[in-house]
Amino acid sequence: MRSYLSIREKEKVIQFLSQEEYILIKDCLRKMKISHNDKNRHYVEGNIEKSFRVLKLFLRRRSDSLLKRITKKIVTQRIEANVDLSDFLMNIQIGKEIVLERLLLSSLDKDIILRSNIFINQFSDQYIYHVVHQYTKMKDRIILEKSQFIQEMNSDRLSILGKISSSFAHEFRNPLTTVKGFIQLIERKYKADEQTRPYFNMINTEIESLESNINRFLFLSKMPNVSDKMVYFDLGELVRYSSQFMNPRCVIEKISVKMQIPNKNIIMYGVPEQINQVLLNIMNNAIEALTEIDDHRKIDITLESSNNLATITISNNGKRIPQHLVENIFQPFVSTKELGTGLGLSVCKQIIEKHQGEIYITTNDKETSFSLKMRT
Repeated sequence: MRSYLSIREKEKVIQFLSQEEYILIKDCLRKMKISHNDKNRHYVEGNIEKSFRVLKLFLRRRSDSLLKRITKKIVTQRIEANVDLSDFLMNIQIGKEIVLERLLLSSLDKDIILRSNIFINQFSDQYIYHVVHQYTKMKDRIILEKSQFIQEMNSDRLSILGKISSSFAHEFRNPLTTVKGFIQLIERKYKADEQTRPYFNMINTEIESLESNINRFLFLSKMPNVSDKMVYFDLGELVRYSSQFMNPRCVIEKISVKMQIPNKNIIMYGVPEQINQVLLNIMNNAIEALTEIDDHRKIDITLESSNNLATITISNNGKRIPQHLVENIFQPFVSTKELGTGLGLSVCKQIIEKHQGEIYITTNDKETSFSLKMRT
């Protein structure tokens, strides 16, 4: 038995489908799954009519160009209605079964019915393929457009925040410089004694803290403030200096610090003050993280150098950082601390990238590590 239909046989099947179209559509509407939440339900009957029209054309010349067109339109409706695509795919199967059942009840030759089934199954398979393909294509485009929109919005937001940060930072720095100068004059004039010296020390410490935060804002907004003078310096010596600077606080917090630094000189070209700022920021974060645990507290600092690449790793055994924070931890205004500004690590990232390096974080239940990779 041949598997194809002759032109005359095709016309008989097409004529039958045209005669039974009203009944077929009503059966489809009765049996198909149509969500009450579907805001495009009023299109369903029209789409069924179009599907039967395309089926007849498919039988006549087996072209899927019209099928692609109707699929694009229907998929667009499904996406706009925000309904489950699986329901629509199931409805294609239901529609196919209704047509096949109706054919079996027809007066057409059994041989023609059997070979018609092959065409109708092929049509159904092609329909499902184009629906899934078009749906995936459109969804991918929507996701890409949304992603681009979010990136543009984020970029605009950061640009605005950067300008605002710069403006506020300059507005704060000018009067702060004046206050700092007068405090120093008063301190020298009255020669602070044992009773007043702690207060002056406290005032100066707070002013330095404010200056540090202002510098972070200015660096974040890419305003020239921090020294940009590039020099050759010994990275190992700088790591030791930064560690010694933080040592008093580590002693107070009962934190053991272990350093592994090669005896050889590791020379790099950059701005030592800025690299020092990065090291102090990460060490300070490590100390603050360790104050939240009661177990043995430790910080491990290692410096390695190979193939003109230096790697500094600062690890602490504090609590694990949640994954949602890890993914955005170097973004401005993201902080693991309840009252943190979220600027420190963002500035660190900018400094390291300015030195053509990389900074990244790893965290688990045992330790959290920040690694810096820079050219030497």
